Amino acid sequence: MSYSPENFEKWNKLKQEIQFKKHSPPNFREGDVWFCHLGLNLGNEEYGKGDEFLRPILILKKFNNYLFVRVPLTTKVRNSKYYLTIKFSTWEQSLLIAQVRSLSSKRLLYRKFKFDEYEFRKIKEYLKKFLF
Repeated sequence: MSYSPENFEKWNKLKQEIQFKKHSPPNFREGDVWFCHLGLNLGNEEYGKGDEFLRPILILKKFNNYLFVRVPLTTKVRNSKYYLTIKFSTWEQSLLIAQVRSLSSKRLLYRKFKFDEYEFRKIKEYLKKFLF
């Protein structure tokens, strides 16, 4: 996905559809990984891919049924303090630590999986050290 006027226009159209569509909040929880409409953002902000501008995100904190804090995931594994690599038996991804922010539950499309409590606690401890 490139930063072109056409792609920004596609994202703006989809964003309006998401905003004005009747919405029942999905059943999401802290520690869940969801595919989410992240859109086409500015500068170095992480953006979604494909026609629906999707990216997997980890839900860090649920404030209510409509608002949460998330961190996006990427398949690019980098050795940097700004990335936390999560290894599983068949794959690995990195959390983009510098891209933590809040979002509306309207952006959530479907749940991919849930971290177990031990792994999720390790992620939160790393974030606390990094952010504070």
